[in-house]
Amino acid sequence: MAARAGVDLSAPACWLLARLGEDGWLHLPALAARSRIDLEVLQEIRVELAGRGLAGARPGAGSTDELTPHGREALKRLTQSCEAHLGERLDGWRADEHAELVRLVAMLSRELLLDSSTPRVRVRAGAGGGTGGG
Repeated sequence: MAARAGVDLSAPACWLLARLGEDGWLHLPALAARSRIDLEVLQEIRVELAGRGLAGARPGAGSTDELTPHGREALKRLTQSCEAHLGERLDGWRADEHAELVRLVAMLSRELLLDSSTPRVRVRAGAGGGTGGG
């Protein structure tokens, strides 16, 4: 999805970007505990996002990060890309006839980006940058 959206990020970085987008900020140690992903792995992903100017440390909040304006724009493009991809799969369905389907496509798009298995599978095998995510 990242390449399709024109966002040069690894799949794990797309995942963390989406997580940051949920509340606007994220405390990495809490995320590590909640998701059972090593804090060191999350910190590697954080470096990728920060290096591209998409996220940064929240002032005065220690290990808490937040999206930058560029990060919010990248997340918007990723979400739109997921929605378009799902829409293509549903070719022939008309949104004006299936309002509930429009809501479900938006929800599924967010879930695709938030799939918590992505960092555990991809980052530990090779924590490099580059495009990814589908």
